[in-house]
Amino acid sequence: MQQLDYWLSFFVVEIRRHDSKSYPANTLFNIVAGIQRHLRSFDEYCHISFFSKCSMFHRLRKSLDCCMKELTSEGVGVTVNRADPVSASDEIAFWNNGVFNLTTSKGLSYAVFFYNCKVFGLRGNTEHKNLDASQFVVCSSVEHPYILFNSWNSKTFNGGLEHRRLCPRSIKQFDNDNEKCVYKIFSLYLSMIPQNGPFYRKPLSSALGFGKQCVGINTLSTYMKQIFSESDIDTQGRRIVNHSGRVTCSTRLYNDGFDEQSVVGRSGHRSNAVQLYKRPRLEQEKAVSFALDVPKSDTLTECQVKEKSPTVVKEETAHVYLRLMLWMLS
Repeated sequence: MQQLDYWLSFFVVEIRRHDSKSYPANTLFNIVAGIQRHLRSFDEYCHISFFSKCSMFHRLRKSLDCCMKELTSEGVGVTVNRADPVSASDEIAFWNNGVFNLTTSKGLSYAVFFYNCKVFGLRGNTEHKNLDASQFVVCSSVEHPYILFNSWNSKTFNGGLEHRRLCPRSIKQFDNDNEKCVYKIFSLYLSMIPQNGPFYRKPLSSALGFGKQCVGINTLSTYMKQIFSESDIDTQGRRIVNHSGRVTCSTRLYNDGFDEQSVVGRSGHRSNAVQLYKRPRLEQEKAVSFALDVPKSDTLTECQVKEKSPTVVKEETAHVYLRLMLWMLS
């Protein structure tokens, strides 16, 4: 164990990427964790633990800790490459520019994809590719019609041993007076595709309809970028990917004041990762920025008047008590 500790400490210090640059701190930690997981697959190392303070790998932990601190101080991998949400103005532009519409197959396909992300919280590309039309049910015979989405094959519920006590999400999206509401969009789309099988079907260019061939995962992976590109929306400085739709789901609910339970009910998170979506709106960021900025010259006098010295405050308080006593005596 001492030799393993010795050589792993050197490994942590010397390891580099193919371009000779250093790995980010979190990546370096994950590499060591991967080595530990591999060693645990052997009976003789099944109880090995690199990160426990009671273990024998003191040198490795010290080397890893120093390297991670040094990389962080140099700014290596500090920037978090997270997907940015889709703003309400972006969404309005999708409709106003005709990228989303109910009269063309392509426009309807784009709208269905986006609202699968925003409304039902679908992740990345795999969940979209595995989506089945039978997971959606149009409930129109009740007083309040709605689309019922059953999440059977998501990341947080796959029916395995670890998830056997969990229940899949069942999300209801109700109809409203808006002619472009999600209920009407999905009702129209579901009426044009088979009730079972792949959900995303290839849009027909000749008429409003969809073919038997399903949309490939490579095409689905570019849908969000195509939507922004065809809407002529500048995405410079923003990271817009398919996951942006799911980020929009949680961020919009947080900004509109919904509690965490309501957010998790839509997103399906089973960890504290949902808190990463608590991102302030631009208006909130501006308000905080302006509140902490240098005050304007015309407000300095007002601040001086308002911020009276303790002596002045005590004198004013004494006058109030004196007037009150005179009033009681009279």
